Amino acid sequence: MVVRTISLADSTGMVRLLNVVNSLQRPVCLLVTQQWEAYRVTLPSDACIYTVSRDSPQMQAHWQDTMGVLHQALSAHRSEQFGQDYGVWLLVVLLPFAKMTLTVVRTETQVKQRKKNRT
Repeated sequence: MVVRTISLADSTGMVRLLNVVNSLQRPVCLLVTQQWEAYRVTLPSDACIYTVSRDSPQMQAHWQDTMGVLHQALSAHRSEQFGQDYGVWLLVVLLPFAKMTLTVVRTETQVKQRKKNRT
């Protein structure tokens, strides 16, 4: 898989679903992300899934190749800014994004957010 820079402008006009996890190497995060991948095939053509994690882009690409995951993975490994901007940054030094999934569904006229804490 090729590592490249993307932006939200790449999916303008589409519904974006964001799966935010701490690390793709954690069992709970892995399970949730695989569930999103299975759900991907049922989505309409104007919808896309992004998984955001603190893993490096190279690790994400390797994981996607190994697991056969086709939806886009986005890395937040260089900064906490994404977590702060989207309200998913936890003030626990060792566990940023810990056990949380955020789903954002965005159309041109509305934004819906659902946060779900996993225990």
